[in-house]
Amino acid sequence: MSQGFSYIYAQKEHDAITMKERIFTKDFTLVIAANFAIAVVMYGLQTTIAEYAASYGATSLLAGVVTGIYTLGGLATRLASSGWMKKLGWRKMALAFTSLHFIACLLYFAAVNLPLLILVRFLHGLTFGASASVMLTIGMSLVPKSRYGEGSGYLLMGPALAMAVGPYLSGYVMDNYGGTGGFLLSSAAGLVTAVCMGLADFSSVDP
Repeated sequence: MSQGFSYIYAQKEHDAITMKERIFTKDFTLVIAANFAIAVVMYGLQTTIAEYAASYGATSLLAGVVTGIYTLGGLATRLASSGWMKKLGWRKMALAFTSLHFIACLLYFAAVNLPLLILVRFLHGLTFGASASVMLTIGMSLVPKSRYGEGSGYLLMGPALAMAVGPYLSGYVMDNYGGTGGFLLSSAAGLVTAVCMGLADFSSVDP
C-alpha cells in the first residue's frame, strides 16, 4: 500500500514539474515564426519558379534545373552548418545565415537571364540549408527535455503549415503581380525570418 502511495505521489510530483516547464516561451515562439517564414519562401518559390524560368525561354529540363539546384545547395550547407556553429557560436551563425538568406531573396530581382537565375537559386539554397539547420538546432535546444516530443512537434508545425500556405500565397501573388510580386513576398518572409532570429535570446543554450 505504501508503495502505491509513493508511486502516486512521485507521479504527481513529476507531473507538477512537467507543467512548470513551459514550451511556448518568447524565444521558442520566435523560432517557430522564423521556421514558418523561411519555409514559406522555400515552398512558395519551389512551386512557381519553374513557370517564371519559362518566361526566359527555359526548356522543361532547364526549368527542372532551376527548381532542383536550390535543393542541392541546401543539402551542401546542412551538412557543414553544425561544424560552423560549434566554431563560431549559435547566435552569430543564426544572424549571419538568416541575413544572407534575406539577401539571397533580394538577388532574384537582379536575375535578368536564365544563367543568373540558376546561380541565384543555388546561392539561395546554400543560405536556406544553413539557416534551417541552425534554427532547428536552436529550437530543439529551447525545448524542455521533459516535453521534448511535444516541443519538436510544435517546432515542425511551422514548415508543415507553410507547405499549405506558401504555394497558395506565391501562386496568387505571381498570378496577379508577376515575378516581381512573388520575389517581394519571398523577401518579406526572409526579412521576418532574420528579424525573429535577431529578437530571440538563446544565450542560455548557446554553448
